[in-house]
Amino acid sequence: WQIDLACTGSQKGLMMPPGLSFVVASKAAWQKYNNGHQYYLDMKATYDNALKNSTPYTPAVSLIFGLNQSLNLIINETVEGIWHRHQQLADSVRSAINALKLELFAENPSNALTSVKVPDSIDGEKLIRQFKEFCGMTIAGGQDQLKGKIFRISHLGYYDEFDMVTVIAGLEKVLIHNKFKFEQAAGVKAAMQSLWGTHD
Repeated sequence: WQIDLACTGSQKGLMMPPGLSFVVASKAAWQKYNNGHQYYLDMKATYDNALKNSTPYTPAVSLIFGLNQSLNLIINETVEGIWHRHQQLADSVRSAINALKLELFAENPSNALTSVKVPDSIDGEKLIRQFKEFCGMTIAGGQDQLKGKIFRISHLGYYDEFDMVTVIAGLEKVLIHNKFKFEQAAGVKAAMQSLWGTHD
């Protein structure tokens, strides 16, 4: 892939809370680093300790155990299987959003999440709070200039088809509470049909 440096966090698709960081460097990047100065994080000490299956400082041990379990889940499902599952979940949510007459925000959305424009008649920040209050579920709002204008439903990580049907049912409940006009159960039906086909 010709990537010199790749970084990620444990909360990015590894089914874990934040707290661990992962860095992979090419030989060329590593040579540049060895000539540089460090202030906060000494990657050389980290690398040298990793070669001895250790860390230079006390790590978040509970997260390391969680990471081990997450990696076992990924190995069992396979990366390709995970990509396929995320595609199915994303397709089901987007089918539901269209059935509810809501508008997708992204023109070319990632399968990691679905971002949806908040209808003009609804307070976007209130919608996020109501999701938690009425349904016991957390969805994300927009950030910066999109705060209150979009909401985001994640498909990335430890989610399955029942989670998507449930989140759409929750969305319908919040939309009803806000007197948004749509055909009731249309979103749930569209999500289910996308996931499981139609019943004849």
